[in-house]
Amino acid sequence: WRGERGGKRKKNYIRMNPPEVISEAELETPSIPDGLWIKCNHCDKTIYTKEINEYKICPNCGYHFRLTARERIFLKNSIVICRQKILWTILIMIKL
Repeated sequence: WRGERGGKRKKNYIRMNPPEVISEAELETPSIPDGLWIKCNHCDKTIYTKEINEYKICPNCGYHFRLTARERIFLKNSIVICRQKILWTILIMIKL
């Protein structure tokens, strides 16, 4: 038996979710892009990422942040190149 109407019931294919409620605090807080600030694990100060040099050392307390493998290889290669330049300048100075 199909009910009083005599036809099939329509299925709800589209479900309407209620809109998310946004609080006033969320509207007032400025959006800051990720990756601009980093927090030091040792001194708990927030540091602007451009203040950290290529060795990833905290300018406040000297804490060494973790380096990725690529960063470590790059640093090692740059140190080797720097040592070679120093050796060449010493050799040139000795020859003069």
